[in-house]
Amino acid sequence: MKKYLFQALLLLLTIVLFSSCATLGKRSVSRDQVVRQAALLELEKENESTKSEIAAELLVNLETAEFSDKEYAVEALVKAAKNSPEVMKQICNSFSGKEPSARGYLEEVVIKSGYDAVPALLESFKNQNKNIRLHSAYAIGRIKPPVKEAIPGLIDLLKDEDSGVSSAARDALIANGEVDTAVLLKRLADENPSVRRNIAFILGRCFVAVSGEEAIGPLLTLLSDENLLVRSAANDTLVKIAASGRGATPILLKHLKESGSHFLQVALVNILGSAGQSSMEAVPLMQEYLTGADSELKAASAEALSRLSSEDPSVAAALLKALSDIDGEVRSKAAASLGRMKVSLPEILSALVKMFEDEYVYARVSAQDSVVKIAPYTQAQASALLLSCLTNSMARVRSHAALALGNLNNIAKDSVPALLPLLADKDKDVRRAVIEAFGVMGLFAKEAAPAVINGLKDSEKTVRIEAEKTIERLGFLSKETVASLADALKDRDTEFTGTIKKILFRIGPVAISALVKKLNDEDAAVRQGVASVLGRIGRTVPNIREALEGLTALLNDKNAAVRVSAAVSLGEIGMNNKEIITGLIDALRDSEAEVRFSAAAALGKIGAFAKDAAPYLVGLLKDESNKVRNAARDSLASIGSDAVDPLLEALKNQDEKVRLAAVQALEKIGSQKAREAVKSYRSR
Repeated sequence: MKKYLFQALLLLLTIVLFSSCATLGKRSVSRDQVVRQAALLELEKENESTKSEIAAELLVNLETAEFSDKEYAVEALVKAAKNSPEVMKQICNSFSGKEPSARGYLEEVVIKSGYDAVPALLESFKNQNKNIRLHSAYAIGRIKPPVKEAIPGLIDLLKDEDSGVSSAARDALIANGEVDTAVLLKRLADENPSVRRNIAFILGRCFVAVSGEEAIGPLLTLLSDENLLVRSAANDTLVKIAASGRGATPILLKHLKESGSHFLQVALVNILGSAGQSSMEAVPLMQEYLTGADSELKAASAEALSRLSSEDPSVAAALLKALSDIDGEVRSKAAASLGRMKVSLPEILSALVKMFEDEYVYARVSAQDSVVKIAPYTQAQASALLLSCLTNSMARVRSHAALALGNLNNIAKDSVPALLPLLADKDKDVRRAVIEAFGVMGLFAKEAAPAVINGLKDSEKTVRIEAEKTIERLGFLSKETVASLADALKDRDTEFTGTIKKILFRIGPVAISALVKKLNDEDAAVRQGVASVLGRIGRTVPNIREALEGLTALLNDKNAAVRVSAAVSLGEIGMNNKEIITGLIDALRDSEAEVRFSAAAALGKIGAFAKDAAPYLVGLLKDESNKVRNAARDSLASIGSDAVDPLLEALKNQDEKVRLAAVQALEKIGSQKAREAVKSYRSR
């Protein structure tokens, strides 16, 4: 038999080697090596030492080989580990030092090895290396059929100091699916909080088997656990059990009625409410609590009722009564619940709008949110009620009505004219609410943009901040808003116009086309401001060609400040464009020194592409303005080698200031020709 096996091996190796030679450069050698190693395993399966050596090479392949070679390595390792405890132990120990992707392949090896891997995995649970414990736990949970003997070890790992390990053990127990519920329930009282939390979590994934008193009682005890994570896990599991519809609700109701703990009663009401319609039989008791004296229990019941029975008119009626409760939190929960009800009671909407008068802010907010949910189904009534509130004597009513209208797109457009006067309201919160509403309306509120822009001048900071957010949003959506922002640049308030420029810059590319049209505005302040913004946008936007013609034309504007802004912006954009460079060269002869300076500096930012400007910049080295001369010198240096010849001519100038500036520019250029020229000049 061995003779035939050896012959088969030789044939296989011959084919592999021949394939390697025939396809040299197209296949990696490592694949051939893996195949050879796999063949060797078939030959020497009784030789533990050889298998261990080959396994070591295969383990290296899991990190260094190509994907297809790693797949071969996985299959070979499975063969190597078969009936070989030492090789399997070697594989498990490799979890410690491998990179994450390689550990994933190792998991695949172990899982495919099935029950052959179990002894080594169980031993690995006690290893000091956390990666070995983690991946061993993960892998054993995915071996099929489930490994029952792993359950005690996995439960012990739930208290592992490493959260990754304990989570892997928890997930393995869930995947195993063969855990005795009684064993888990006993561990709910474990002294280690990690165990208690993870057991509660597991029970929540296996609630089909734990809907009875034997499980619910211990979980209820954990609701008072000192550890927040334990309490949360227990609560979530109880909700799942209640929602499963497997008879847990009567047990929970029994505890609710018999419990002397106020805390537990509130917790149970919340749990039953979160379980939804599976716990509908709790509705009568919740309605009873809603008329009781315990405010916390009433608030929890108010919230739970709409989740338990959202189509019950009697529940809606009970919640309507709760809107007049003396406790603000009860009113708040009742208002929120009414927004979830699916019953047609006309008095619900009017009662919620009336809640805008409530002194408790959270009750008002809940009522506002619920009005927004209900209003689309009663559009005419909602519109009339909310619009009437805009003239209410109470500022809080006006505020909440405005915010509600802002969230109702189906009637938002028609409400804009009614909301606009409130931008002048004496109450800052009303003004802020109206501006926020316009922001939510988006395009429906574009006609309000000029008025919102004025909100940037509001005396209250909160209003100004809201106006800035809203107008920026509207600017993204509407070219008309961008045009309105540009028009506002004519204002003499520099802080105000500075904010406008920031907003336009943040709107960015979306604003370009609308801004370009404003370059021809009759107001010089608008032209100047728009040119400045386009320059800032041009710094971050790679293609802003549509603005170039207009900006270049502004170099001849009758207003010097506009010409300066145009020159600066063209420099910021810094494109290799013949018309731009020609325009900036012409601007070097401007009568205003600030324009000449800005044009020179702009050419410097364009750099080597502005080589045609070099002779003209040399001419500026004798400008009467020191600022202009320095800008010309620096720009010549930025142009680089193409500026050397004009600078050599400048070295012959009779004006010492011109010669000195030329030397400084040549030194910055630093080319061989420039260095030689400087050396020659200084040796005179």
